[in-house]
Amino acid sequence: WTLPALESLGVVYRAPVSFSGSPPFRETFDLIHSTAVLEHLPVDAAPLIVSNLRTAMRPGATALHTIHLEDHRDFRNAPFAFLAWDTDWRPRDADSRGNRLRASDWIRMMRADPRTEVETLWSLVREEAPLPARRDPRFMGHDETDLRTGSVLLAVRATG
Repeated sequence: WTLPALESLGVVYRAPVSFSGSPPFRETFDLIHSTAVLEHLPVDAAPLIVSNLRTAMRPGATALHTIHLEDHRDFRNAPFAFLAWDTDWRPRDADSRGNRLRASDWIRMMRADPRTEVETLWSLVREEAPLPARRDPRFMGHDETDLRTGSVLLAVRATG
């Protein structure tokens, strides 16, 4: 695929696009795609950016987001170390280690707009990976499967 070939089919590629500002956006989109991006957002910025992503979607549009939910420091051996009560993770580490938001947190933010449907297309649950014995109290309401989810692919559809 080349950009001219895509444009001949009516597909116009726009990247990068920042969703961190305030809407309204000059453009709206039929498809938004991100891979390994959302987990690097600062936790306090995530709700606004997710809302802005939805605002930028035309009715009937789809957004596909692949989100890596593991501690990037050592995702092979200790993918959930940053969920520990005594972790050295700090909010400023969101870019380098991930923001610690779990799949359920992302789904909840994306479903906040009643004109949005969210479907999990794929998830990787790391049954073999150790969870911290004592978790940060922020994660006490999350079930074990949610805590063990290492990656997820979400489809967000704008219904109206």
